[in-house]
Amino acid sequence: MPEITARAAYSVDIDAGVELYALNEREPLPPASTTKIATALLLVRNVDDLSQTVTIEPQDVNGDGESTMALQAGDIVTYRDLLYGLLLPSGNDAANTVARLVGGQLLFAEGVPGGDPVERFVQEMNALAAEFKLEQTHFLNPTGLHQDGHVSSPRDLAILARRAFTQRAIRDVIVQPTYVVNYQGPNPREATIETSVAMKRNDPDGVVGGKTGTTPEAGACLVLETQESGGNRVITVLLGSAIEFNEDGTRNDETDRRYDDMRAILAKMDEDYRWVDISNDEEIPGLGTEMSAWQVELKNNDSIVVPRHGGDAITYLLQLGPEAKPNAEVGRVLFFLGAEQVAERAVVQLAPGGQSASVPLAA
Repeated sequence: MPEITARAAYSVDIDAGVELYALNEREPLPPASTTKIATALLLVRNVDDLSQTVTIEPQDVNGDGESTMALQAGDIVTYRDLLYGLLLPSGNDAANTVARLVGGQLLFAEGVPGGDPVERFVQEMNALAAEFKLEQTHFLNPTGLHQDGHVSSPRDLAILARRAFTQRAIRDVIVQPTYVVNYQGPNPREATIETSVAMKRNDPDGVVGGKTGTTPEAGACLVLETQESGGNRVITVLLGSAIEFNEDGTRNDETDRRYDDMRAILAKMDEDYRWVDISNDEEIPGLGTEMSAWQVELKNNDSIVVPRHGGDAITYLLQLGPEAKPNAEVGRVLFFLGAEQVAERAVVQLAPGGQSASVPLAA
């Protein structure tokens, strides 16, 4: 792990399933607005049609100094607008609205229409944490505003981000640097909101997207997805990077070190690891030919992650069982760097004639 200011950090290749760096990765810490990853995931789980319109109530609107998508009481926006408002400018007003509406839907479905919808939504957030086995996570609100006991850990947030960022509706949002909101209602207007993730705006090469969080108690936090040259996706989480706040409570962005910390980790990653395309005969000589002879193929072609140290070539061991029906798993390929096993991949049976039996996924 490179030298960083963050109190805790975690980086994992979510395609290869390889942990890359870890620092206090299980320590429960205030997550600030990275909380909104859970809020966004519950929105897309509970709303089938994001083009539905909703009306903003006075209780949804922000307090002074909070991050916002500039909602006003009486505005009419879509759920999709709220999703963008959650994940780009990190609007607490968007989070308040989502919690009220989705929590209200849950209460109505359960026959408890008079309950507190925000409280019910927070219960659902914690049910989500239990579902994903987020052992250091406990939510007390949908925004990430500081409350004692509202905590998560870098490892938990990486698991949460993996589940959220693979949702198409959420991924469509985080990859965008900006979004135009058309506010309808008594004060119709149009405004462009932009991502709070400065790396997405300023040095986007390899940056898919992510979510920030910042409070005096949490420090500067960041959940970032990047893509390596081999196509694999890496999620890196920082909690508690250095940042200072002015006397009026506003943050001093010149002191924000989260992006320095993130760049240091990504640079060290390039020094320490390489991503190997296992479907490339030049990278793994002989594997393609041998699998073709046995009428099998790799179940997936995600690159494997190997340390850059040493000059050993990558070797493999193909282990096969009896021939089976097309697309059935029939064995494994073990990959070695020297004497150390560094990865393994499932192998499936091809259809007669050597054609893949898999059916393309719908767009």
